[in-house]
Amino acid sequence: MTHAFLHAAVAPSRRIRLDSSDHLVERAAVLAAALDLPTVPYLAGVDSQRFAEDDDTGAHARSLLVTRSGVLEMLWALQQTPTEDDAWAVHAVDACAQLARFARIVGSDDYGCLLGHSRWSHLRHSRVDWALGVTPTTASNTGQRGWRDIVVVGPQPDRASGHAFGFIPPSGYGAGKLWGVKRSLAPEQIVRLMLDEWLRANGYLRVSNAVERTVEAAIAASAQTCARREQPVWRPILLPGWAQEGVVGGA
Repeated sequence: MTHAFLHAAVAPSRRIRLDSSDHLVERAAVLAAALDLPTVPYLAGVDSQRFAEDDDTGAHARSLLVTRSGVLEMLWALQQTPTEDDAWAVHAVDACAQLARFARIVGSDDYGCLLGHSRWSHLRHSRVDWALGVTPTTASNTGQRGWRDIVVVGPQPDRASGHAFGFIPPSGYGAGKLWGVKRSLAPEQIVRLMLDEWLRANGYLRVSNAVERTVEAAIAASAQTCARREQPVWRPILLPGWAQEGVVGGA
């Protein structure tokens, strides 16, 4: 199976004081868990930890890189679906929902602790630089495949006729507009900017309505995912004598 990939990366706007590698191991595992990735790294070194999860074919479908310098880089597989005229499409709400989830992690105390322990460090490193994109083509054992269409919530906006393949600018979507922004910037603002530029860069016209409806759906989907993850799991507390016939586990 081939995927398009959402690429989202963030780094502190100011250089941070490097902490110990042991501290990186602890903080990186927490960040990986927030994305429901395995907490044992796939690759590890003195300055970085990479966490990954495979798809059914054994290829990496989701990954997160965490470095001592404060870089977070996420690659997240997006399913490509066939269109009626034998092209391929990606669904914007899937990419935007995952980006919103990643943006919440960037604004969290878990990421703040990676940048420094003290309140002064959190204030000093309150701004970050973003890089965002969606890979236009992917390669597999069966060859290369790229998407052409972006499916949004509601009616598809009009589009220029010459776009036969997906396109990403060299600096990604939102380049410059998401440099030096507050780490606490609302996820919907990041998602809205990325989606607006993603659509416009691929020839879509008058996209404002599609952007608002898709962002609304994506934020709701992301919130549901976070709520399910945070919901406590009920487990019975077995007191002495409970595991008896007719009570718990009785024959």
